[in-house]
Amino acid sequence: MLGHKSPTFLLVLSLALLTYGAQATGLLNTPEGGYLLCVSNKNQNVIYPNKTKCPKGFSKLILGARGLPGVPGLPGAKGDTGPQGPQGLPGGGGVGPQGPAGPAGPAGPQGPEGSPAAPAFTISWSAPVDITVGNSLTPYSLTSTGGRISTYSISPSIPSGLSFNTSTGILSGTPTRAADTSSYTITGTNSTGTSTATFTLTVNPIIYNVGDTGPGGGFIFFVDLSGFNCGATLTNTCFYLEIAPQTWFGTDQDPEMAWIDLNTTENLSTQFDLGKGLKNTLAILNASGTYNAISNKFAAGAARNYTSTSGGISYSDWYLPSLNELNQISGGYWGSYSLSSGYYWTSSEFDNLKARGVNNGMTADFDKTASKKVRPIRAFS
Repeated sequence: MLGHKSPTFLLVLSLALLTYGAQATGLLNTPEGGYLLCVSNKNQNVIYPNKTKCPKGFSKLILGARGLPGVPGLPGAKGDTGPQGPQGLPGGGGVGPQGPAGPAGPAGPQGPEGSPAAPAFTISWSAPVDITVGNSLTPYSLTSTGGRISTYSISPSIPSGLSFNTSTGILSGTPTRAADTSSYTITGTNSTGTSTATFTLTVNPIIYNVGDTGPGGGFIFFVDLSGFNCGATLTNTCFYLEIAPQTWFGTDQDPEMAWIDLNTTENLSTQFDLGKGLKNTLAILNASGTYNAISNKFAAGAARNYTSTSGGISYSDWYLPSLNELNQISGGYWGSYSLSSGYYWTSSEFDNLKARGVNNGMTADFDKTASKKVRPIRAFS
């Protein structure tokens, strides 16, 4: 054990160790061999002679000689992970050739239908159109020049016998009644808007003469081209009267029946004039009830119940003639349409108990329950 030693001793010991290292290498005054110091034996003063030997009276010390390699130390503990370094530069790889196109995918669902363009159309009728009753109308052509049209309409009301197709916008048919010159407007419509076209149409009456066959298949016995009031409310204008054939009732002779088949004392305010027969007939029906050939058989009901068909058209506007209307027939010879001898009922009353009959131009009044002959007529324009 060294125990407690003075600093001088320790210094000398260190220098001695260094001197050994220098001697081992044999190179003094170099970093490897160390540097020579001389220590006075007398007073311990230290000199550096810059030589390889000390003067007399001095002891040699080698300072700073490099020691022998030490024994390798134990491996140190693993250090903490350092921070992530910066991202490196992109590599310099080249672009390969484009591959072949893949197969087409399936078609997607159909999208919602968009709004159509605004409708627009024209018709081929540019000049006013005239047609005669009984002649087939030659339809115009319609050309759409805008969006698809979903529906058509027409105004005002079209003449009798004609029809209007709301899908195509075409007017067609055969007019059965005369109609004054009118301007008609066709309107085409879709969800975006409307478009219109107009035309002018006149339906001229057929010019009949006495003795012609009427549109209802009867015999024309009266013509007045100046016109007379007619119809259920006397608001129509008629030019002609036609009489049904003798076979109208399904037999070869006119039937006989009561004027009214009910015991009534009611005055129906019937009239005598031309054109009044239909209004009279409807008043009698209103008082008598529904006609029945067995249980409720009467002259006005039988006449009103008659329907004729001519040219594919049915006519159900026949009625019991008024006094003045029947007088236009009686006494004339109309071939198979002529009246036979005997009295025929008119739709005109004498009073609340009696009605008027005509035979060959002569007029007489009979109880309403008496049986007389019946022949219907119709008025038309």
